[in-house]
Amino acid sequence: MASVRENILCHICVETHQNRIPSGHTRGGYRQDLLENILTPLERSLIVCCRCEGVLRDPQLTEEGYKCESCLDGGEGRPATTNKTVVEKLRVVCPFRQQGCDWSGTIGLVVSHVEKCDLCPVSCPLGCGHSSKRKDLKRHEKEDCPERNTNCEFCLTSIKVSQSCKHFRTCPNYPLECSNGCDKDRIPRNEMSLHVSKLCPLSMVPCPYKRYGCVDVKRKDLDTHETESVVKHVKMMNTRIGTLNTQVSTLTSHIEDINTAIQQNKGLEWEIKGVAKRFEKNEKLFSDPFYVHNYKFQGSAEFNTVGNNALGIFLCLCVGILDDSLRFPFLGKVTITLINLRNSDKPVTKFYLTEGKECFNRRTKDGT
Repeated sequence: MASVRENILCHICVETHQNRIPSGHTRGGYRQDLLENILTPLERSLIVCCRCEGVLRDPQLTEEGYKCESCLDGGEGRPATTNKTVVEKLRVVCPFRQQGCDWSGTIGLVVSHVEKCDLCPVSCPLGCGHSSKRKDLKRHEKEDCPERNTNCEFCLTSIKVSQSCKHFRTCPNYPLECSNGCDKDRIPRNEMSLHVSKLCPLSMVPCPYKRYGCVDVKRKDLDTHETESVVKHVKMMNTRIGTLNTQVSTLTSHIEDINTAIQQNKGLEWEIKGVAKRFEKNEKLFSDPFYVHNYKFQGSAEFNTVGNNALGIFLCLCVGILDDSLRFPFLGKVTITLINLRNSDKPVTKFYLTEGKECFNRRTKDGT
């Protein structure tokens, strides 16, 4: 944005401020039409620049005649002190006389006057790009400028007028229509969630009997729905009670099975008869399932002949009713003791660690 001085130099100089030179002056002299009196030919020869034809600004004497210092364009000149004195005594009028300003004074005061003249056009200091007479600038800044600060009418936050629409999109107190389309309007944005969840007559709410299979209904229809659906709700409750009774019976049965297993379980005691004949037939036998490790894991033992002179006893896990609550694989120590009933004084005891053995991973009903 151009400064006030940049603007006023345009109004009193021959050329516009787009032609300003690096020194900060506008190129060219003062405008002749600002002079109160018409110049005589002699006066023109002394105070008018031979290049820009404006009244000399910082007069310089050159071989071509008198020039403004800014009109030398790299040429040589020497200060014309007498001419400068004459110029400084010239009387000029305000560049905005036609707009109504009646000021007049010496040419050296015109710059300071224009800097304060109420009729001088100036740019808005807030950066909106608007230009107006200086006397109208305060009203523009206060009432019209889109970059002026104001308070949001809903949340009182200080915002720029130009940012109002953007602010309204997130303002917590901005009034909205109900998202369900009910008759309630001007609901503050930060109260919309409460309105929809607790108050709106068009919100869908669960029927108190939804746990028994009923559906959601609009809040305004809930009382009517409960009154008209009494028989339907009773049937739903009876159906649900029947389902619960079945589940209770199933759980009771499982509990009884567990209690029975706990009472009967003392580890597996398995008597295998006719071992000699089983060697001949190369048979495999499996024990009944039994519980191990604090009655949690269910396992089974396998008897297997190995060739003509050896036999093997193996242990593996089975599918148990508590498997969903257990951590697999089963980790622990398994003790197997073989007793020859003909010579029970010499039992054979072996200890096995289960870690790393696939047979102690969780089993599924299909045996995997």
